[in-house]
Amino acid sequence: MGINNKIRKLTIFLAILLIICFIKTDITKAEVLNTKYNMNIEFNDKQKTLIGKENIHIENFTNVNLKKLVFHLYVDSYNKKETMPSSSNNSDIPLLNEEKGDILIQRINVSNKSVNFNQENQLLTVTLGKELKENESLNISIEFSLKLPKGVSRLGYSNDIYSFTNWYPILAMFNSEKMEWDENQFNPVGESNYSDVSKYNINIKVPNNFVVVSTGEKKEISENSTDKIINLSAKDVRDFAIIMSPYFKELSQDIDGIQVNSYYIDKDNISTKESAKTVLENSVKAVKFFNKEIGKYPYKNLDIVETYCENIAMEYPQLIQLGKYPTSNGSTSAENLSIMLETAVHEVAHQWWYVTVGNDEFNESFLDESLSTFSTAYYFEKTKGKYAKEGILRSLRYKYTRMYDLGFSNFNIPAFASNVKEFENEYVYNMAMYRMGALLFEDLREKVGDTEFSDVIQTYFRTYKLKNASIKGFLNIVEEKCGKDTRRYMENCIYLKNYNPEHLRITSEELKKINNE
Repeated sequence: MGINNKIRKLTIFLAILLIICFIKTDITKAEVLNTKYNMNIEFNDKQKTLIGKENIHIENFTNVNLKKLVFHLYVDSYNKKETMPSSSNNSDIPLLNEEKGDILIQRINVSNKSVNFNQENQLLTVTLGKELKENESLNISIEFSLKLPKGVSRLGYSNDIYSFTNWYPILAMFNSEKMEWDENQFNPVGESNYSDVSKYNINIKVPNNFVVVSTGEKKEISENSTDKIINLSAKDVRDFAIIMSPYFKELSQDIDGIQVNSYYIDKDNISTKESAKTVLENSVKAVKFFNKEIGKYPYKNLDIVETYCENIAMEYPQLIQLGKYPTSNGSTSAENLSIMLETAVHEVAHQWWYVTVGNDEFNESFLDESLSTFSTAYYFEKTKGKYAKEGILRSLRYKYTRMYDLGFSNFNIPAFASNVKEFENEYVYNMAMYRMGALLFEDLREKVGDTEFSDVIQTYFRTYKLKNASIKGFLNIVEEKCGKDTRRYMENCIYLKNYNPEHLRITSEELKKINNE
């Protein structure tokens, strides 16, 4: 009798456990459209064009039957000056035809059947003949051609450097609660990316003298006298970037089982090798630091690439796009080396904030841009000392104090939780995200102390690793680790306009030490 009762209780326990596991799995799946991308693409360096066929396997775990699919076509933001990234549209001179980029969708099949589609306003909308029901899947193939714009923006070509970033049709996010697709166009101010992690397998045909740098891993699969085919593959990445040139040289270093590669331009007997070496050394130190302070980087390699990108740098999964490096003779067309190094650390920080822990950059860019800026200053404080010019005291608190003294309180800065369209220009956005938003994380650190603050950041990273976070999710962790009062304080700071932490102004003693440096 006793044995039977034990068996009965054990059976009930196991049944409950199975139910819990099922529910947990179902909740996880309910959040996403699982995707796998397979592509065959061919690049023509003479015409600056790319033709390709993209096959996508989509599994519907949204708890909603879908009548259509929506894809972002960010390349089309390069059709006209007013929609291009702000660093590229700062003159009144009209765009030349060669400076325009676009993508043309030629044919779409769903489960081997041709379907209707509409390409408009940087979006591709595909009408499904048969609904994609919950827990079902489909295969969609998209044939397209792409014209690469000439220029020094993040997408484009200049001096035989070809940057393919945000270049292919990528499935938009679907919000099952609001029953709507993310149809936000690329915004010239700030960033606009938002996607789940996916698996990629890409075969790319390029001239055989090209060095290809990309997200994921690379393997040459064929070559002849004129061209070669390279296989690029990655899993659990939310985007895929490719940068290539016949003039790239490579330096490498391993840290914590991660291979960090620094690609530099070696052309016309002018090399930036020494700058690339310095960038590599500092980036490796940053990777090691963030591994320890935040959590282990989940990928096996990280590529840092010198390009002709002007006034900006950009992060992508396993790839960082930087501007032109100083040359050995001291000449350069971009930032000096010290600024370049600080920029490199900032982009390395983005490998944790946005690449690994994702977020909606259009609506909640505070989560990655402000946190990456704080992480950069925090790195320099811990590695170079409290009074390091790139650290928290001087790059965040001192600059804030200067703005305060010059009438900062008269500025009208939107709440950190605002979408990028609410920032009237790049200056206001930068002040909010790169200055005040970063300062809020220092505010939290001062309020709760280093130990609790580290616990918040590390828990946030573990919780949302390879997922998409939200401001609400971050605040939940703040409450869990620091209490309701701290959550309420942070909530007010994030959702109210004109955050102004007067208590973080530097003291006269700190100012004295800064001036004596």
